[in-house]
Amino acid sequence: MNNSISTKEVPFLSFSETQKALDCSKTFMYTLIDKGELKPKYLGAKPYFLINDILGAMKDAPEKY
Repeated sequence: MNNSISTKEVPFLSFSETQKALDCSKTFMYTLIDKGELKPKYLGAKPYFLINDILGAMKDAPEKY
């Protein structure tokens, strides 16, 4: 069974799959969580992210420094 992100049929991704999908570091992921742009849902101690939340985090323009 191919466990590729593109062929997944569930409405959520794990932390590492979300990090891959956003092509970002763990630090940036935690920044998005702290800002409330990504809201983890937990199964036990493992965080998962709804695909709609991930898409919402991607739609905003990057911040200017």
